[in-house]
Amino acid sequence: MASSPRFSDFITLCIVINTILMAFTWFGEPLWLSTVMDGVQYAFTLIYIVEAVILISVQGWFYFKDGWRQFDFLIVVLSILSFILKVFDVSTGKGAALIRSFRILRPVKMVRRVK
Repeated sequence: MASSPRFSDFITLCIVINTILMAFTWFGEPLWLSTVMDGVQYAFTLIYIVEAVILISVQGWFYFKDGWRQFDFLIVVLSILSFILKVFDVSTGKGAALIRSFRILRPVKMVRRVK
């Protein structure tokens, strides 16, 4: 499954959809939209966690030898950290915004797919 083109295509589609949905948010958006988008981001983060777990379980430490995989893992870890800070309402000022902004870098992963 981890080496399946369908798996890779599914993850790429998730990245594209996630990026488009992140573009629909703005400062001062209605509370209902913010709540919905938080749920969507939780769902996509869960998908990315599952992706990382599958790939790490198959590839082991070789997963971390690839620079793009290291980048993916960093984005997943920062996304988890961002959500933990939000759940516990930890105010880190600009640091939280910086951590959240790393989720936007996920589409950079697609660069490797472009020939």
